[in-house]
Amino acid sequence: MMRISTAQYFESSAANYARNYNNLIASSEEATTQVRVKTGADDPVGAARLLQLDQQSSMLKQYSSNTTTVANKLGQSEAVLTSVTQVLQHARELTMSAGNGAMTDADRGSIASELGQIQDQLQTLMNSKDENGQYLFSGSKSDVAPFSKNADGTYSYNGDQTVQTLQVGDELAVGINETGYSVFQQAVNTARTTVTAGNADGKAVISNGLVQSSPTFNADFRKGEPYTLTFTSATQLKITDASGNDLTGELSQNGQVTSTTGQSIGFRGLSLNLDVNLAKGDDATTTLTGRTFTLQSTPDTFTTNRNPGNASTAVVTGASVSNAGTTTAPSRKARRW
Repeated sequence: MMRISTAQYFESSAANYARNYNNLIASSEEATTQVRVKTGADDPVGAARLLQLDQQSSMLKQYSSNTTTVANKLGQSEAVLTSVTQVLQHARELTMSAGNGAMTDADRGSIASELGQIQDQLQTLMNSKDENGQYLFSGSKSDVAPFSKNADGTYSYNGDQTVQTLQVGDELAVGINETGYSVFQQAVNTARTTVTAGNADGKAVISNGLVQSSPTFNADFRKGEPYTLTFTSATQLKITDASGNDLTGELSQNGQVTSTTGQSIGFRGLSLNLDVNLAKGDDATTTLTGRTFTLQSTPDTFTTNRNPGNASTAVVTGASVSNAGTTTAPSRKARRW
């Protein structure tokens, strides 16, 4: 048995009372401030975790801000492109109306004047700015107007092809802009091919092709047309070129039919859709096998009409399209609006 003095007993008790009192004060302060860890000494592990959570919270706030910026930027670009589409549609309507035989030269002059105004309007839209005064379609050169008109009437693109990105997640960055080069100078004409069915009963339908890759379409597709698409069975397509060469290996999925509704078929820069519409009781193999389709570029034709007031005897002959695959804004050298 160990004996302690009365003084030691009272000192020990006083120290316990003081410690409990300090704990009570600390608990009361935690309840009042709702803060348990003020310094690393209070809880080293908890302090480290709080620091980590604070960093994550800051990152999430930044991601949220970036997401808003992306939505605003792309929304502005979408609004401009919608306006461009509407302006081009109006230009198309004016151009078609100019072919009306009842139009006088004065009427066509007015249309030409309005088309000139539309041309200026398009340039203004292509040089649109955001709320900060930065050009939307110049790539990383956001302080440079993307398009300028040259003395000879052509247009030059002054931006670059850089797509700027913002981080919206730990492993996800998205583009916040489209360049004028990709939007206006690489615009693909998506209705340049025609599919003709050998049997037009609607049991099997392949859509006209949409040009997905202009270089591939111009370099590969055009040299082998017209093509013949054939059902060799209910689940297999075969394609041959004008010389009878089997090109089935160039079809997506090697020509295998895996869906009867809206299956996408890729071939030499084109995308086509296949729909099979069998009636109740139709045998797929019997109905589809042997069906053929012809795939080729859509021929371009021109119809000219002489105005009654035009006394000239000149005739337009030999007109042709030099590049049926794309419609692009004029380049620095060649094209003119």
